[in-house]
Amino acid sequence: MVAGIAAWAGMAWTVVGVLLSTLIKNIYLVVAGPWLLFLATFFPLLVFAPHYAPLVLIGPWINSQIGYGAGPGYAALVPLTWLLMWIIGGLSAYGAFLRRAA
Repeated sequence: MVAGIAAWAGMAWTVVGVLLSTLIKNIYLVVAGPWLLFLATFFPLLVFAPHYAPLVLIGPWINSQIGYGAGPGYAALVPLTWLLMWIIGGLSAYGAFLRRAA
């Protein structure tokens, strides 16, 4: 389960990189952009909303499956969060590609 959720998270951050590569030409920013976005979202969320920090969305999900985590509602939230981020990022990258190609 951890590998599956980590793979979905990796796919979501990869789509962010693809979106950046369609919008900008600077290769350094394309490579560092998803990492910087991860850091910019991780630390504030870790302080103000620890259940929704990107890296925390992998580990506590397992705890909620075996009864120690934030509850059964949280178990469905984690896969849906990464799936939603992946779908929105993919559609945004596709729209940016079509806009650039036209």
